[in-house]
Amino acid sequence: MPFDHLSATDLPEPCDAMAAFARKWTTLAAAANKGIAWQGSPELSGDLAAKAKQLSRQAQLLALWAADDELWDVD
Repeated sequence: MPFDHLSATDLPEPCDAMAAFARKWTTLAAAANKGIAWQGSPELSGDLAAKAKQLSRQAQLLALWAADDELWDVD
């Protein structure tokens, strides 16, 4: 099962963490589009173009959710 990790030290709120993952995955997807493999987590090797496309879509979705204030309203 794929996983990823970021330290919570500078990410006090869940929406901050979601935005940070979106930024990380956007960067990894851009590198994969240039043919640069990544052996960390998430692993990007093999068919880099396909994995970059999928990771980029996931990053875009996370960025949208992180920016949607209605999702983060606390009553």
